[in-house]
Amino acid sequence: MKKIITLLLFIVGLQFVCSAEQAWNVNEKNDNATIEYSIYPNPANSNFTITYNYTPNTYVEIYDVLGTMVTRLDFTQGTDNVYVDCSEWKKGYYFCKFISQNKVQTAVRLIIQR
Repeated sequence: MKKIITLLLFIVGLQFVCSAEQAWNVNEKNDNATIEYSIYPNPANSNFTITYNYTPNTYVEIYDVLGTMVTRLDFTQGTDNVYVDCSEWKKGYYFCKFISQNKVQTAVRLIIQR
């Protein structure tokens, strides 16, 4: 039940449409701060890059459609670009939760295709 509720929260929070081979470049205002991030390419085949303007304690959690966490990416090592190898992942939809200062800032849909 918890996984279904988590999945529904991600789906409700998604407000982005992305065409093939296009990056999501988004600027959002949240608590008087601008959040900038992009995921490209999306849809991805074997790898993708996430960029994110981060503050301390910032990370991204990626979940499959069943709500199982696939990976967690920390942005605390002085870089705002993270390269992700997804060649071993199953094709389908994934959800990226951008978390900063222990708050979910936004959730983004990622598509893995082969």
